[in-house]
Amino acid sequence: MKCSSKAMSSASSCSKGGDMDRMTRRRIVLGALGAGFLAPRLLFAQAAKTPTVAVLFAGELDDDEPSVRPFFAQMARLGWFEGKNVVYDRHSGKGTRQYLATMASTAAGRVPDLIYATNASLAKAVLNETDSLPVVFTTMADPVAAGLVASLAKPGRNATGVYQVPGDAAAKRFQLVREAMPQLKRMGAVFDRAAPDYQSRKGAHERAARAAGLALVSAEFTNFEAIAKILAQFKRDGLIAAEMTPSFALIGRRLEVASLAARNGIAWFKKLGAQADTALAIDAKSANDPAVVAKIESATMIYLPGGDPVFLVNALRGSKTWEAIVKAQANGVVLGGASAGAMAMGLKMWSPRGGRLVDGLGLVSIATLPHFRSESNDRAKALRRQIDPSIRLFGIAEHTSAIFNGSNWVAWGPGEVVEFTPDGARTYQTGEVIG
Repeated sequence: MKCSSKAMSSASSCSKGGDMDRMTRRRIVLGALGAGFLAPRLLFAQAAKTPTVAVLFAGELDDDEPSVRPFFAQMARLGWFEGKNVVYDRHSGKGTRQYLATMASTAAGRVPDLIYATNASLAKAVLNETDSLPVVFTTMADPVAAGLVASLAKPGRNATGVYQVPGDAAAKRFQLVREAMPQLKRMGAVFDRAAPDYQSRKGAHERAARAAGLALVSAEFTNFEAIAKILAQFKRDGLIAAEMTPSFALIGRRLEVASLAARNGIAWFKKLGAQADTALAIDAKSANDPAVVAKIESATMIYLPGGDPVFLVNALRGSKTWEAIVKAQANGVVLGGASAGAMAMGLKMWSPRGGRLVDGLGLVSIATLPHFRSESNDRAKALRRQIDPSIRLFGIAEHTSAIFNGSNWVAWGPGEVVEFTPDGARTYQTGEVIG
């Protein structure tokens, strides 16, 4: 993170170099923008009106609220409690740009004491409506190029916020991809032409991908309806991974994006003669959706796909969907997982976020390393040293699986399954009982 702001206690800004001393005066000026709101004990003790913060979300309120919880938590730590001494006026952008101007006009028209915009498009829409109300934003778009501030060192307007430099975020993202899928050479990336500074963001992503040893196949869209065609083309091109770069539309309509991505898996199962459907459980709200739970309860096979294993575990654990999966497993329903899904099913799993050991869902009493190659031996041995000796650890090659038949684990597929024990490693070919 290259620029930070302590909303409601000091609206600060910073330069790329992080030279905070040079901006002491700017912090004071920006803090003064909301001085009446920043000192409730001094100025609002006798005021009839409770201070109001307008919070602008890209998508639906229930979907986006979890991502903004750190803001609300920090506000509480600073002494601002909803329903007690501050009112949060929430607004939904519904992931549709046509709503932006109306939503921004409505929020500004209520004359709140502060407006918090959760991305650059929202902040820009608000600044088009008001040049006097204090605005705090978070963005991955360059706030200067987006027209939110005059410069990082001297914002010069009624806005300040947090800016995550695209190159930094992209480099970390591709690092995680390489750690999770070390054999990957090419992947797709989707860019929203309507996003602020999308050209510079695209360049930053392409440079970060090259530095990570990845060839990035870029695709751009203006209308959201083009996403389905882009994903279908990625599939025809043989790409097995794609990045959806941050934008107002992609964040606000991420459930639709997930549904579109799931079509490939549905098509694959249908080719095998199975009736398949998606049960999208990507956050707390969807994982507790009765409709999603009903799909799990009626399934004869449950399949966890690839992606981010930590995200998958966090979305499912403790949810109604999770309870339905556990019940289904106890009733003999077949469970399967690929890549991150296979990792998440185990008792323990290696997390791409920092390369550490974390708890899995515990659906099977093993730990797995998917996409396994000989280059992964060191990682497997390190993981083996960290987990309990009673937990079996399998390295599973591409297009290969480890299947539990009720009594034993069996290797299946053109590649190898390597079991790492405290005493060493042994390789198994298709049809062989592991262990």
